[in-house]
Formats: sequence, C-alpha cells, structure tokens
Amino acid sequence: PRSLYDLGGEHLVPGDGPSERDDERDERDGGERGDGGEHDGAKRDGGNRGGGERDGGESRERGGGDRGEPWYLAGKLEHKENSFHDFLAARDALVEQGVGAADRIAAYGASAGGLLVGASLNKRPDAFCAAVLDVPFVDVLRTMENPELPLTTAEYTEWGNPHESEARRRIRAYSPLDNLTAAPYPPLFLQGSWHDTRVPYWEPAKLYARLRQMDCTPHPVLLRTDMSSGHGGASGRFKAWRDNARQDAFLLWALGVSDDG
Repeated sequence: PRSLYDLGGEHLVPGDGPSERDDERDERDGGERGDGGEHDGAKRDGGNRGGGERDGGESRERGGGDRGEPWYLAGKLEHKENSFHDFLAARDALVEQGVGAADRIAAYGASAGGLLVGASLNKRPDAFCAAVLDVPFVDVLRTMENPELPLTTAEYTEWGNPHESEARRRIRAYSPLDNLTAAPYPPLFLQGSWHDTRVPYWEPAKLYARLRQMDCTPHPVLLRTDMSSGHGGASGRFKAWRDNARQDAFLLWALGVSDDG
C-alpha cells in the first residue's frame, strides 16, 4: 500500500509510506465547481464533486479559501495561473524532501480540481506517473462561452466572462482542452457522469477524444462514463466505495503495486 497525499483539493500520490483512506470531502469555496485551489468537493458518496482530505503531506494552492481572502484572490481571474504553479511546486517539494520519487507521483483532481490537474499536466506532462481526472472541468473556454449552461453566468466572477477579450485570452491560455501538447502524457483515467449538470459528461469525453486523435502518448488513456450519476458521483455508500476502489486500483497499477506487495 501507498499513501495518498492531499496537496490542496487535488491529490499527489507518492509511492512511499503507509496507506489510510479518508472518504470525507470538504465543501467547496469559490463557485459551484470550486476554485481548483483547495478542496473542490463535498463527500465522495454524494454532494458536490471534488478533492478531499487524505492522510499525508498537505499544501494549499493560491485560489483556495482556507487561508483568507487575499490567498483566495491570488488564485482567481487574472491570477489563476498561480494555482497551477503552486500545485507543481507542491509536487516538486515531495521530491526535494524525499517523500516520493520523481517518477512515482500521481495526481488526482475532481471538478475544478480536474482543471487544476489538467492544466498542470499540460505544463509538465512528465511531472506525474499517472493522473485521475474525475468529472473534470477541462473545456473551460467553451463552457464559459455558453450562457445556456446552468453555472456559466454565475461563475463569471470566478473565471471571467470570455465575451470580454481580455478574459477570453486568459481562459484560453490555461483551458486544458485548448492547450494539449504533442507530448507523452502519463496514464490517464477520465471519468464523467451522464446526468452531471455542473460539468457535462462531454468535457472528459472531448478530452479523451482529443488525446486519442493526437496519438501522442504510448500510455493508456481510459474514459469511464457513469450512466446513472450526477456531479456528486455514485449515490449509495457501497457504489461510491466501488468507484473509489476503481480509481485507486488504477493509481496503484500506475505506481507498480502488485497484489503480492
């Protein structure tokens, strides 16, 4: 077993240490999808989808609300890039402090946390040995351009209004789907929910299709769509546990952990 380290709403999973799982998820701040700078979710067995507490080293990216208003403002709108730099810096700190090996750190992000992980992967595809993007907000530009979607206009204060040229330029510069590179991305597990009204199922599906079309990575890119769930994921404790186990099994596989230890 390996520890799952939570580094601010999104998890970095180093390949060292004892393993304990905590299914509790914190409530999100900064918009219905979260801000991608801290815990972007409620409980994994229901509620708003996102990252959450796991035992181990912990860090908070700018953009999260848990360190006060200035910290939150330093990671939104024109400062959103700070969240991505902080996430990657947290990953590097694990290596520098000897917590995890450079080639054995995986990432997890849900909802706006999926945006954080996706943007970080685009900046440094070799930073992680695998990543799970769970109901990920990865088509930021087109979603925010569509006022017919439920959350779009309410979240102009979080991401900006792309009908304004400067805001559109900023969003376009980090939106994961718009910044894919012809690089060998690590193994990816993408999950969407058919009844998701916050991050539509087609966002992870479009990311999957684009990566397959680019054919730039020799590693598996997996897509799973839950046909009976919404943004909060599976309802019912045991189905939620199965979903968690499926994602953890993927990460353990990527870390090279076998049944015999």
